[in-house]
Amino acid sequence: MTRPEWHTQPCNERRSVQPSYDGERRCVAQEPSQSLVTDFLITCEHGGNRIPVPYVKLFQGYGALLRTHRGYDIGALVMAWELARKRVVHIISSRSFTPELDGQLRNADIGLLYDPHRTGEVELCRQWQGCLQAKAPHLKVRRNCPCQGKAGGLTSHLRRRYPPAAYVGIEVEINQKHVRMGRSWRALRALIAQALQRALTNTRHCSTVSGSRA
Repeated sequence: MTRPEWHTQPCNERRSVQPSYDGERRCVAQEPSQSLVTDFLITCEHGGNRIPVPYVKLFQGYGALLRTHRGYDIGALVMAWELARKRVVHIISSRSFTPELDGQLRNADIGLLYDPHRTGEVELCRQWQGCLQAKAPHLKVRRNCPCQGKAGGLTSHLRRRYPPAAYVGIEVEINQKHVRMGRSWRALRALIAQALQRALTNTRHCSTVSGSRA
């Protein structure tokens, strides 16, 4: 197992990122687009498998394991960067899931995870799902699949700190079967980011209309 590097870079800079253990080169972040000015913070808690230098010895011999879903969410970091390029503030957490778990196929291409008791999250996911299905009806876009959005994690932690009116937290899960598909994977990332832009516009419009009727 090669000696990993541990470094951070600002999200809004152009960058060239070294390959991770699986050799998957991370995408190069471009200059932020001005077409979408929103209030999103994009997170990716499971985006990489590099080990901090002080802990390298603890992972010697586990290189193969670190290259699997046990080590990181394959494709999630690239998807997060695609979303971040759109200057997307709400919190969107980018994750991925294995096509099969315990012998069972996961019946989804994209999962949108949220808390069903928070209206803003429900509406944004409903709009995002609709926009994705309108552009790519062949994709199975499911809400709170492959797991529930109320499970532990950053989005759930922040729900305990901020009321629904001040915070919306969504996790987007991508089936890892799409990650190795070259151009179609790049196209899917762009589609997801564009659909988010449209969903946000629709959600804000609905909120404006509701407010005008109150």
